Order: sequence, then C-alpha cells, then structure tokens
Amino acid sequence: MLNKDIAVKMKATNITKKLLEVHKKRLNNAEKQKVSTVKKTYPLKRELKLDNVFNIEEKVLAKPTKPTKPINSTAGILHENTRKSEKPSLVNKLKSKVVNNNEKSKIAVCCCGFAPRSLKYTHDSIKTNVIDILKEDFDVDVYLYSFTSKSNIIESKNKSENNQPINNEDVNLLHDAKVITRDQEDETDTIKEIITTNNIKTRNVNIINHIRQLLMLKYSFMEIHKASQQQKINYKSIVYLEPDMFICKPISKMEVHNSILKPKNVYTSFFNDWNGYGSGFYIGSVKAMDIICDMIKGLTNDLGTDAEKLLFNTIDNSILKRVKSKMFHFKVYQDGKPNLYYQLLQKNTNSEEFIWVMNNFVKLTEKQTTKPKRSKSRRKHHKRRSCPM
Repeated sequence: MLNKDIAVKMKATNITKKLLEVHKKRLNNAEKQKVSTVKKTYPLKRELKLDNVFNIEEKVLAKPTKPTKPINSTAGILHENTRKSEKPSLVNKLKSKVVNNNEKSKIAVCCCGFAPRSLKYTHDSIKTNVIDILKEDFDVDVYLYSFTSKSNIIESKNKSENNQPINNEDVNLLHDAKVITRDQEDETDTIKEIITTNNIKTRNVNIINHIRQLLMLKYSFMEIHKASQQQKINYKSIVYLEPDMFICKPISKMEVHNSILKPKNVYTSFFNDWNGYGSGFYIGSVKAMDIICDMIKGLTNDLGTDAEKLLFNTIDNSILKRVKSKMFHFKVYQDGKPNLYYQLLQKNTNSEEFIWVMNNFVKLTEKQTTKPKRSKSRRKHHKRRSCPM
C-alpha cells in the first residue's frame, strides 16, 4: 500500500510539472504576440529611433507641418524681415530648389510709358532698387517700351512742363534694356476711335495721355509675349513700372517669389489707392499681367482718367486677387520736380532708404528744382502759385 501511495504522488507531481511547463509556454507566447502587435501598430517609433542612429532621410518619416501665417496677413504682405519660421514653406522649398539645381526663375522687368519725360532722373533708381536686386534671385530680362515725340516736346496737363522740350534719345538711358519705341503722333487715329467707341465725352490732353499709357501697357505685353514665343522663354513673373517713377526702396524679392507660387495674385502699391487700387507698379504672373495690361477695354466715360478705379474694376471682374506691395515711389516731372507723393517719403521709408533718396534725388535735381530769386520790384506783379500736381 505504501509503494502504491508513493507511486500515485510521483505521478501527480509529474503531471503538475507538465501543466506548469505548458502554462509557462502559453504565457511566453502571449507576451510575444503582444510585442509583435505593438510593433505592427506603432512602427514609426522604431523607425524614428533608427533614423536617429543611421540618419535615414527625413522625408519618409517627417510629419507634414502647416505653414505659419505671415505677420501682416490682413494686408496680404509678406515682409522680408519676418523670422524664418514664419515664412511659407513653399517659398523656402522654391528657394532651396533653385540653389540645389543652380537655376534661377526667368522673369521680366518692363519699364513702360513716356520715357523722354524724366527717365534721366529715375533710371539709376530703377537699376539700383529693382533690376540689381532682382538679379540676386532671378534671371532677369529688361524691356523698355516708350512713346516718343516727333515734335520733341511734351504734352502735359501740368503747366510747368507742357510744351517743354524733351530728348527722345533718353530712352537709351536704361542700360541692358531691350528698347522699343513708337511715335505718339501715330496713335492719333487709334485714340480717336477709342474715344468714339467708348462714348467718352471728355477730349483733352488728360484723357489722351491716359489712353496712351493704357495702349502702351497693351502693346508692351504683346511684344513681351511675342519675344517669349520666338525665343522660347518661359517667364514666371513680370514686374511693371513707369519710367517717370523714382524708386525709393529695394523691391521685395519675396513678393516676386509669391507671384510665381500664387499666379492669381497681383501686387500693386498701396499708398496711392485713392478711389481704387494704386496703379503704375505691378508684380504678377504672365496670366495675371495679361489681364492687367488689357484693362483699356474697361475704359468708360464715367471712369474718365481715374486709373485707380479702372484697375479696381479690372481686378474685381476677374479671377485675380490684389495684394498690397510694400513698394514706394514718387513721380518726377520733366523739369525735375517731384509730384505730391514726395511728401509721403519719410512716412514710407526707413532712415537708410530716406538718406539714399536724399543723396541720389535731391543732389541730382537741385539745379532744376531751385527757384531763382526775384527782385522786389517784380514780386508784386506775380501771384502766388500752388504746388504742381
């Protein structure tokens, strides 16, 4: 009996050991399954650790980040002095792509208007603050489209410069520019037809010069488009300005970059908005400038010579979006005198820009702007005149 009891106990002990071994195996298998499930569910953590050790490319593992908004988002202006973290990622990608590929985007700068009026006072500012600045980031072609005068005089609403002599050769002052000219007298029939077709009642020198400027915008864009097709040039953006503009500050390269990334945006100056959008200075894609340069078709008798309102209507009735540019300029008359926007110079420039304008404009035109002193006997015969507009 004793031997049987011992045998039964030994058998029970062996069974218990086997059960314990089976239980341990089950526990081990369960733990392995948990580990494998965690690895399948969260593979990114393991990859991130490997990335830290072996420097795997960040493009595979990096999480997409939303671009931060610019500081002055309500005005739509992207300032040059924003922190790197605040600049749109698309612009940074574009710049890095340009650097890596050692290629620059092709853009055009078009100086369009009546150059003999005052290009002799403004060409240095256009070259320094527009062309040279843009060449740092872009491959730039410069065009100058201008009317000339067969009679070698200027027709203007301003008495101080009306019928004053001009030099048609001044169109060649903008270095490295492709120059195309037209005699303004040859457009007389075209202007008369536009006045009649659009039922414009006013027929003075103001409306004639306004239509001339709109025609030159249209002609210049047609020539740029023609040149781009003949030479197979793909312009990404076009900067438009007028030859009588004295450019007071460096152009924003960021605005040009943004016009490439967002082809429906058009940058215009904001200090001269008045009844619409500031006219004369534009930055936009080729498609955007095609619409802007064809705004003569929106000319009506009600608008008259209101270029700002015409620009507003053109943009408002299209797919374009107006964005305020930080550019500031004033216009210069034939005699070297600035227009009324000169009074806003200090408000719209920093100290360095203001000093630069003083050194480059005032010294250049001081002979023309200095009025000769009159004798006391003659002063009483002359009435006081207002400042020219």
